[in-house]
Amino acid sequence: MENLKKNKLIILIYELMLTFLFYIKSILYRNKAIIHSEKETIDLLKMSSVSLSRFGDGEMEIILGKDINFQKYDEKLASMLLDIISSNDNKKCIIGVIDVLNDMSNLNKKSRKFWIMNLARYYNEWINRMNLESEYYNANITRPFLRYSDKSLAQYRFQELRSLWNNKSILIVEGIFTRMGVGNDLFSNAYSVSRILCPNKNAFEKFNQIRSSIIENFENKLVILSLGPTATVLAYDLSKIGIRCLDLGHIDIEYDYYQLGMLDGGNISYKFVNEFENNLRIDDVSDDKYKKEIVKIIE
Repeated sequence: MENLKKNKLIILIYELMLTFLFYIKSILYRNKAIIHSEKETIDLLKMSSVSLSRFGDGEMEIILGKDINFQKYDEKLASMLLDIISSNDNKKCIIGVIDVLNDMSNLNKKSRKFWIMNLARYYNEWINRMNLESEYYNANITRPFLRYSDKSLAQYRFQELRSLWNNKSILIVEGIFTRMGVGNDLFSNAYSVSRILCPNKNAFEKFNQIRSSIIENFENKLVILSLGPTATVLAYDLSKIGIRCLDLGHIDIEYDYYQLGMLDGGNISYKFVNEFENNLRIDDVSDDKYKKEIVKIIE
């Protein structure tokens, strides 16, 4: 019992130190980067044909030479990510970064604590790698529900996102257990849906094969990507040859949480949920419509 109290005290002191460090860094670096709001990001995607490439904490971990849960460190991947975020010079693709670099006042307690702990370590890593003469957009548009303290705008946020593929033919490129739109109506307003299934982990090892498969199958479709850091580089790369890609990882699971009223998140038995470590066994699905949508499986 005494050791337990000591451990809790050590953790508390550590968290207080990180919180203090975060606020020091936030004072030093605040507002150095121009990051457009969620609404501004979605409005631009609605009004134009630009692609979206997103950077979250996982992409920064890769840049810094670390593994993440579903993608081991790869020197080439890290180099590509760094080139994209530091140059930000592709007019056909906007770069989304974490909006919490400038503001986290609308987050709930759990999300705010996570980002304070994270940015205490990495705030300056972001700022030092971004092109501060360029404008960035909001990577967190794909998380319209779970992180907010006020969830009253969730329906509106999802409606705005769903309008991006309204009556359009889409090609979903995802991990084999991601299953975007399965069990919900996220893409029910799309004209048609096709899918390329990719490895659930370490997808970057198949980068060239995935890229070629998208080129072969996109046929003027809107490409929606959910492949972690691999999606980040694919969206940027393919936009250069006229293929519009939206890197929208997390949006499907957020939609599930919203529809099911899962305020704290959790596992969905038939989907891979990266952020919940007990999601080890994934159930099969018997959705014939989903199976007919698959045009390619990359193993």
